Amino acid sequence: MTGEVSIIDYEIENGYTIIRRRLYSEESLLLRLTIYTEQTQINRAVDNSENLETEFLTIPESMDYTLEEPNVMLLDEARFRIDGGEWNDREEILRIDDRVRQTLGYKLRTEGSLQPWCVTDRTKPHVIDLECTFYSDIETSGRIGFEFDGDEQIAFNGQPIHFGQSGWYVDRAIKLSNKVSIVKGMNVLSVSMKYGALSGLEAAYIVGEFGVTKGNSHEEPYMISSLPQKLKYGSVTEQGLAFYGGNVVYSCAVEVRKGAIHVKVNEYAGAMVEVDLDGRKQNVLAPERNIGFENVNPGEHIIRFKVFGNRMNTFGALHDNSGSRWCYGTMSYRTSGEAWTYGYTLRPFGLLRAPEICE
Repeated sequence: MTGEVSIIDYEIENGYTIIRRRLYSEESLLLRLTIYTEQTQINRAVDNSENLETEFLTIPESMDYTLEEPNVMLLDEARFRIDGGEWNDREEILRIDDRVRQTLGYKLRTEGSLQPWCVTDRTKPHVIDLECTFYSDIETSGRIGFEFDGDEQIAFNGQPIHFGQSGWYVDRAIKLSNKVSIVKGMNVLSVSMKYGALSGLEAAYIVGEFGVTKGNSHEEPYMISSLPQKLKYGSVTEQGLAFYGGNVVYSCAVEVRKGAIHVKVNEYAGAMVEVDLDGRKQNVLAPERNIGFENVNPGEHIIRFKVFGNRMNTFGALHDNSGSRWCYGTMSYRTSGEAWTYGYTLRPFGLLRAPEICE
């Protein structure tokens, strides 16, 4: 806030002054109304003539970008078997958990489940084997994220992998493995785990410097690929970041001539946008919000737009096909009928339309 006083756009109709201005949550506007005179009309004309001289700066159709954390590939489907029996066809991981519990006579893990400290049976008398497959279009590397508690034997492409020395992913319960080599073609993650009344099957994650794009079949809906060189305006879920939930920083160069710029952040999807010009940062909490930077030296500058992410496309109820919900719970992840889909209901994320920058 600079304390600058300027003439706002208005209309006079039937003796009333009409001011149209869009305000967002927690914003305020201070107006001083004076008696309308001929001088008022002259001042308004001068102000409008200055507005006509506004020049829009050129920004590219796609921007350079950086990710503030590694990308992620979700693995939530597998074929499975119980106690060394016949292999069952590929299924979504929570549906597998329901089928396993029904087969073994355990209660389902739903909203009515007992808290763990109320369950007296803590044995794990059964063994569940899982086999997840995914396709990669490139040779690369990554780490496996898994809720590892020490009872599992896990292998990647036939090689045992280890947990405990490589940190965790988002949640401390999701341990990261040692680095694994991802081959071009089909890859296999194998898990053998002890299972009891307190056990539960959860998704696995592959974390690394790669892209994740749509696959070529229903069996392989997404695959690993190269990261894009730049990001276009539109959801990043369609540009190699299908399940990414971290922050994305877009950047481009702008040529400033007049010493001040105004930035309008148009449609975006994310928690908020931070606009950074030469280390001077301002936050945008709603689309189509205008912010200004004064005392900018003429010449080339780098402007950055950091879109803050969320974890909906990583940990959300991605198979829930019921449309927008006002709340989410255990059953959001266990829908059925038309409310269920084996596809992924990903939410848009990123700069959906190009920002506008003017002097």
